[in-house]
Amino acid sequence: MDWIGRGFSDPRGSDFPKVIMIAAEQAGIELAEITEKEFEAEKEKVEIHNLFSETVAIYHKNLIERPSFTII
Repeated sequence: MDWIGRGFSDPRGSDFPKVIMIAAEQAGIELAEITEKEFEAEKEKVEIHNLFSETVAIYHKNLIERPSFTII
């Protein structure tokens, strides 16, 4: 495999830590072990980021489609 990656807006993005582990293994880089609790915390951060990104996209779409709205 030459390249591995995934966008934050991808709904499957919560497995990002696993993607990093796979990439590091293929590159021969040793990563520090993380606990299951740390892993779950990182997954939650990505899920929150995805939620905020989706929210921004909805607001942006509404502003583009209805430019006459006034922001207060």
